[in-house]
Amino acid sequence: MHEFYFHEDEVGQTQLLPVEWWDYCQGELEAIVKHSKAHLDPNAAGWTKMYEFAQADPNLPRLEMTEARFHELITPHCRRFDRLDNPLAAIDALHGIRAAGYGPPASGAGIIADLEVDKVRLLWGRFYAEDLAVGETLANMLTALCSDQHLLLVDWQDYSLVDCLDRAKLEAYLRED
Repeated sequence: MHEFYFHEDEVGQTQLLPVEWWDYCQGELEAIVKHSKAHLDPNAAGWTKMYEFAQADPNLPRLEMTEARFHELITPHCRRFDRLDNPLAAIDALHGIRAAGYGPPASGAGIIADLEVDKVRLLWGRFYAEDLAVGETLANMLTALCSDQHLLLVDWQDYSLVDCLDRAKLEAYLRED
């Protein structure tokens, strides 16, 4: 069985947004770094205050992808996960939260689409490539998702922004260069 297990805290930590979000994301990454330094616990046990994201401009474009189009773009590059699993899966199901995802077998990597009715609400994933084949598959998947809308990869934990159509920088990110 081709499975993707994730902890609920991973959702959205690395996500795909329209490239027009670049300036907002850059500003937030800078604010997160500044906030982290200012609120680091003196005993190195985390932070003394949680960061709250600034409200994004409501005029920034949203993801414009249907569930069918997500599958159409990704299917040629990788196998769909048979099962997505997380500690809150039963609660998600009760609330009608659905997701679909794809990833290279036995890699731990993948792209997940959180779905609302027939639309993609959130694109996120775990994007690390242990070998060149996994990296190439992930790069092909991320590039394919840009067929209709230019996307940006935002890694909030690693403070990284990558244009998904800049293949050299995308591959360097996936290799963790």
